[in-house]
Amino acid sequence: AAINYRLAPAFRFPAAIDDIRESISFLEEHGDDFGIDSSRLVLLGRSAGGHLALLAAYTLDHEAIRGVVGLYPPTDMKWSWQRPSPKRIMDSNAAIADLIGGSLEEASGAFDQASPILFVRPDSPPTLLIHGGKDMLVSPLQSRRLAKELARAAVPHFHLELGWGNHGMDAN
Repeated sequence: AAINYRLAPAFRFPAAIDDIRESISFLEEHGDDFGIDSSRLVLLGRSAGGHLALLAAYTLDHEAIRGVVGLYPPTDMKWSWQRPSPKRIMDSNAAIADLIGGSLEEASGAFDQASPILFVRPDSPPTLLIHGGKDMLVSPLQSRRLAKELARAAVPHFHLELGWGNHGMDAN
């Protein structure tokens, strides 16, 4: 099932996570209609969608979520803020402020609430991370750092870094 979520800046965090929660509830109610086993879901997302898939998998405490796949996802919003992408590529801090509703100084707590890396627990779902080693929009360090946290918590995971890959490598 392909789900969608409301976008910032019109809808700020946590609106997108609320949408994912509602989508999971919808799939539970209507899974049979679509031939979906709604008791066994894997969340997958690319870039911002990967960030949301990870955050939902680690925070929703939903027994149907059996795994999560993040392709080149931001995983730590404070870390992202402090190490923005080159402005010639994108003003990543403006995008983060649009999502969160303010700067790090204005909304530090929301930055934490939007950071999947801070919600890794031993019972987090198995995780697959795929990131390009040449990604200049979302640093591959984001996935490397999350993989280390997953290892510390003994969460089954696999981190694949493609040295030649850039942001959106699967689409290109």
